[in-house]
Amino acid sequence: MASFLPTAAITLLLLVLSPSPSVAIVDGDGDILRNGGYYYILPHSSSKGGLTLTPAKDSSLCPLFITQDSSNSRGLPVKISTVYRIPYLSSGFPIDFSFDKVTTCYKSPHWWVAPSDANNKSYVLVGASGPFKPTYYYNIVEAKTGKNVYNIKFCHTSESEIKCKDVSILDDGMLGVIEDSPFPVTFEKYSPNIASYV
Repeated sequence: MASFLPTAAITLLLLVLSPSPSVAIVDGDGDILRNGGYYYILPHSSSKGGLTLTPAKDSSLCPLFITQDSSNSRGLPVKISTVYRIPYLSSGFPIDFSFDKVTTCYKSPHWWVAPSDANNKSYVLVGASGPFKPTYYYNIVEAKTGKNVYNIKFCHTSESEIKCKDVSILDDGMLGVIEDSPFPVTFEKYSPNIASYV
């Protein structure tokens, strides 16, 4: 219970400070995203496909980088959830993303943002280890580029101030965190009957 209280207090603070009201997040069919449901995250306008995992240059199993599938397929399904026991997702709650149907990496399948490297790039990784502060969270916000289109943000609170950056494909093709460079996406329900990599 003690670990829940700080998270609840942080989320309440985020909701109070949020400049816009909570909005239901919907998939391409117009259905509200289920808490803990699996979805393909697809680019709104791109010749490439959905999100997939790519090993580092040294071919190690962990961590894995998140990239776009070059074959224009749906990519891998992503579990999208919040810690709160609510059936559906809205933009007012902290969001967690996880490739937990993928078993090639033996560490955590949750998206983790690495500190900036020597080139000042901060990547979103899977299978990385390190502290993920309770003041850090993802959010999904409506994009201005079409119906049922969203941007993913990575945010943190600092002295009662919310600072957010875009989760986007960087110039090297890897998913990362960057200032003022949105990556508009849509969500498509994952179905085990549809062919995928898992």
